[in-house]
Amino acid sequence: MSAITNYGTLKTAIADWINRKDSGTVARIPDFISFAEGDIYRGSATRTGSLSLRCRDNLVKASLVPVDGVIAIPADFRELKEVTMAGVGKTPITDQFYNKLKNYPGQTEVFSLRDTDWYQYPLSDTTDTFDIIYYADFSGTLVDDADTNPILTALPEVYLFGALAYAEKYIKNDDRSMSWKQDFESAIRSANADARRAELSGATMAQRTQYREVQTTRTHNN
Repeated sequence: MSAITNYGTLKTAIADWINRKDSGTVARIPDFISFAEGDIYRGSATRTGSLSLRCRDNLVKASLVPVDGVIAIPADFRELKEVTMAGVGKTPITDQFYNKLKNYPGQTEVFSLRDTDWYQYPLSDTTDTFDIIYYADFSGTLVDDADTNPILTALPEVYLFGALAYAEKYIKNDDRSMSWKQDFESAIRSANADARRAELSGATMAQRTQYREVQTTRTHNN
């Protein structure tokens, strides 16, 4: 089997592994990949809870400027990791706590996530730029055979194992589907663990926020 470097070679690898000649199954391979992307970025149900990819390869940086205190969330946003303004970390808070605070003026200290936007507190009278680091969802970026994305490039086995689990389920080969799902979960846990080890190896002490009613958006996967 040749190396997986893009969407085309991924589809070829899946076809090789399932070894099916019927055109119906082969035609469904893009669907299997799409289903796998849902598990990769939005979470796969396991016996111990939801598992999703949160590693260095799907971390993205962006600089965002709020309009009237509202910051539009990037389209590929999945989960927040860090927010800073002028090098100072900012803290996410609950929607309820935001409603208690939003009318007070001053330098922005915290923010609240609502649907597809973030809201600042306090509402600053200057133009602030927020530098964010977040986990991105690369679903839908594979369209043409030459297409790739950071996860397919760095962790092709995650795409392959996830799609094969759905392919074997479609074929009604439950044993092989479960085996591929276990490999898929193992690959994600390994990538997540590598990211945590790298983060902890360079960790520094963090100052507590002055606001006590704080809810972080970060989740820990098993």
